Amino acid sequence: MKIKWRLIFILFIISVLYMHCSAQDSYQPINSQTVFLYSEKITVFPNPVPANSDINVEIDSSCDYYLARIVVCDFSNVIIKDEVVKVQKGDNKFLINMGGYNQGNYLVKIIAKKDKPFLYSSQFVVR
Repeated sequence: MKIKWRLIFILFIISVLYMHCSAQDSYQPINSQTVFLYSEKITVFPNPVPANSDINVEIDSSCDYYLARIVVCDFSNVIIKDEVVKVQKGDNKFLINMGGYNQGNYLVKIIAKKDKPFLYSSQFVVR
């Protein structure tokens, strides 16, 4: 059973890394986006992001410890940031520097496996 979940998780990660980064063409500004996923509270802000600034990724975890991958890609299907982070029980805050990147639309994805693999995706704009 463990081998089956590991294989599913590996295939999931591979498919996410090669999937097309896409989102809606229209953009509606919001201050932050919060999603509750498998008892995790995930918030990405600010949106829009000022040029040469950081985006904040906050994960409020109910789990003791796991690894998550934060991937940022642009709309031409190019991964521009790829970081593995340690998520511990409680509040976890991560900064992703967007300095030096062109203005435009981007996606931030959080990929992790706790009891089951999950993927969180959010669109943001660099201005």
